[in-house]
Amino acid sequence: MIKIFGYELRRMILNKFYIGLLIINGVYAWYALTTETIAGVADTAPFSPWSFGAYLARVLPVSILTVLFLLTLYHTKNERQVGVLTAATPVDPIRYALVRVGAIAICFLMISVLVVGLGLYFYISVFAYRDFHAFALPTLMILLPCFVFAIGAG
Repeated sequence: MIKIFGYELRRMILNKFYIGLLIINGVYAWYALTTETIAGVADTAPFSPWSFGAYLARVLPVSILTVLFLLTLYHTKNERQVGVLTAATPVDPIRYALVRVGAIAICFLMISVLVVGLGLYFYISVFAYRDFHAFALPTLMILLPCFVFAIGAG
């Protein structure tokens, strides 16, 4: 199953749509940071957990669209033809589906690391702010439901 997971992950990461959408996520995240988050949210400082949570909430719909596009790769014509061969193998279909969801989860994690990393870099370079432990709760409270929603919708 580890070889199958590696294959599925490689197939997702090296997809031209994923690479393009990863770049779009990064550009949009930087745009959101430099235009909207820098002013703060709801009369708070730009480096408050409230502003960071608002930044993530603003950027993550694009990340969800990326995950949904990746999920559509599992429903192409070629994939349905390969599905006949996969169904004939001795691999448990539930484990195979979990491996695929795991590959999508790693791709979403990479997008999330990019978005959060850009935010942290922005705060360090612009405000010299380094007290990031307050950002952990908003990050988890926004990232986890977004991922669950994307997988459920897909």
